[in-house]
Amino acid sequence: MATHQPLFKLKIRTMLDKLLVKRDRRKDIFTSTYTPQQAITDRKLVNASGKNLYVLFPGWHGGRKPYERLIKRLTARGDAILAYYFNDEIFKPDTEQVKASFAHIRDTVARELTELTSSHDYAQIRLVGMSLGNAALAVVVGAFHDFDSVTTVFSASSLARGMWYGTRTQHARAGIEATGHDLAYVETAWHDLALINHLTDLTSKDVSMLVSTTDKVAPTRYQMELVDAVRASGINPHVQTTKLGHYAAISRYCLYDKI
Repeated sequence: MATHQPLFKLKIRTMLDKLLVKRDRRKDIFTSTYTPQQAITDRKLVNASGKNLYVLFPGWHGGRKPYERLIKRLTARGDAILAYYFNDEIFKPDTEQVKASFAHIRDTVARELTELTSSHDYAQIRLVGMSLGNAALAVVVGAFHDFDSVTTVFSASSLARGMWYGTRTQHARAGIEATGHDLAYVETAWHDLALINHLTDLTSKDVSMLVSTTDKVAPTRYQMELVDAVRASGINPHVQTTKLGHYAAISRYCLYDKI
C-alpha cells in the first residue's frame, strides 16, 4: 500500500490544478473595450518607510486572499511593500495588445519605482513575480535597474512557450492560431516579456527561484530551462523546488513560505 502513496499524492496535486484551471477559465472575458492603458488597475503602497522594499507582481487574476496575506506578512516584519494589481485582460488571444499592456506596465512601474526610491533610502529592493507576474518582472528589470534581488515564483523561460503548452492557456493559444499566427510569431512579438531575454539585467543581483516539479500550467520543463539559462549566464540562483502543483504552491508561498 505504501508503495503507491507517492503516485496517489501526485494525482491529487495534478487534479487540483485541473479543477482550478477549469474554474479560472470561466473568468477569462476578453472585451473590445479594454485598452493597454487599463493594464494596472491599482497599486498598494504599505509601510513606505520600511527598511526593505518588496515590489509584488501577481499572477493572472491575482490579488486574492493569499496575495493580501503575503502583503501582511511582509508588513508585519517591518518591510515596505509596493503591490500591483493587474487587469484580467493583460493576457488574451491578442498578441499585440498583450505586448502593449506589458509595455504600459513597464513604463508605469519604472517611473513609480524611480519616484519612490528617490525619496526613500531602502536597504534592499526585491522584485517578486508570481506566475504571469514574471512577465511584468521581466519588462521592469529591463527598464529599472536600481534593485538588489528578484524572486521568481513559477516563471517559464518564455511567456510564449508557457502559453502555447500550458494547460491554463490552451484557449488563448487557439485564439491566436485562429488569427493565423504560430508560436514563432508569438515568441518574436513577446521577446521582451520573457525573463530569459533579460539575464544581463540580473547580473550581480541576488536571484531566488521557486520551481514546481509537477506544474502543467507553467510547464516544469520551461521553469527548469530558465534555471539552466540563469546558471549558464554566470548567476548562481537560490533554487527551491516543490512537488505541489501551480495553484497550491503559489498559495503556500504567499501564506507560509520563507520570504
